[in-house]
Amino acid sequence: MRYDYHTNHLVQQDITKPVDAMKHFNAQVTDGQIPIVLTPRDPTIMTFFMKVPSGVWALKQKWNAHTGMMKPGLKMFWPSWNRVSHVVTKQAVTYSNPVNGCPTSDNVMVNIDISISFQIGPTEDDAYTFVYTLGAH
Repeated sequence: MRYDYHTNHLVQQDITKPVDAMKHFNAQVTDGQIPIVLTPRDPTIMTFFMKVPSGVWALKQKWNAHTGMMKPGLKMFWPSWNRVSHVVTKQAVTYSNPVNGCPTSDNVMVNIDISISFQIGPTEDDAYTFVYTLGAH
């Protein structure tokens, strides 16, 4: 007998700009991949205007070293040695993992539906620890 597994996957996705983060976090999930960490593309030599959305943890790097979190809003004259390395959702995420036809120790087939709701936070350190220690693998 074959097991029928249908799971969601918590993933890290590449995006072009930090301002697009909420569009990716709020998109309808059709392939089972739920983005919880986004990595914006590296900036050009000089970006004149960069927007950081609200409702996310935006991790900032300078010369590829973590320097803290960015506040939401418009940033003007953003040089390329600064960058937003990761954007992490502050929203609650629901992870679902149904298992159909799973045998027990006495060989009885059962269906299990596991659903977990979680949120990354509530502090900036929690978002940093999630990205660099646990991550979306």
